[in-house]
Amino acid sequence: MNDNLHKRIYKQIGNEVLERYISDPIKNLALCNDCGVSRCRQSLVDVMTSALLDRQPDGTLKVKVYRKPTHTEQYLNFSSHHPLEHKLSVVRTLLHRAETVVTDPADKAEEIAHVKNALKNCGYQDWTFFRGQPKEKDSSSQNRDTETANKGFVTLPYIEGLSEKLRRAFRTAGVSTTFKPQNTPRSALVAPKDKTEPVKQSGIVYQIDCADCDASYIGESARKLEKRLSEHKSTAGSSKSAVREHVVRFKGHQIDWGNVKVLERENS
Repeated sequence: MNDNLHKRIYKQIGNEVLERYISDPIKNLALCNDCGVSRCRQSLVDVMTSALLDRQPDGTLKVKVYRKPTHTEQYLNFSSHHPLEHKLSVVRTLLHRAETVVTDPADKAEEIAHVKNALKNCGYQDWTFFRGQPKEKDSSSQNRDTETANKGFVTLPYIEGLSEKLRRAFRTAGVSTTFKPQNTPRSALVAPKDKTEPVKQSGIVYQIDCADCDASYIGESARKLEKRLSEHKSTAGSSKSAVREHVVRFKGHQIDWGNVKVLERENS
């Protein structure tokens, strides 16, 4: 915690209360006597990300799943164009959280019912809750997975009906496969950065067209296109310019400077 913030809070509530607020959840998890260290460590991660802690009169902690007031209960819709395994993983993850994070049996039953109701509103049917139950892998299945992974691994774009057939074909060759959806709302709507204007791009192959015929000039430049075009325009009166040669040869033809195309761009 920031030292200045710590001092300001200390003046308001006192250091003893502050220390209890920060350390009590960790102490209670660390002193848990009925589970292993690894489970305590995982519980600590779960508590810090998705759990609501409530101290009981006997000093123990009661843990429930925390949801923000703005939580929309929207999960991957069952009718969306995603592999079935992705949809079942949504069920598996939410049920696993309910089983491992929530401590009170009544709260656990309530959380599981809440999850199932939310998923039904997203199109999930009852059979998905059975198929999506968390399962523990035995050592033999882990060995089989390792053997398959050692023979090869490939990620395929998901196309319903086709990708499943390709997986079966790869499996006969001992190659493990996974699917990746290609068209998502995020890929269509979200752009981390604005696209660079063509004239601002560098390391490109470009095309300059004649406005009065089908002739065109194709060139390449490691510099920005706007800089290269300014050079073309400045040498348009020179006999060494290919652009100039065309204008001289075909009287009255004009160069279409406003519609220069970028054909290819160098990978950065």
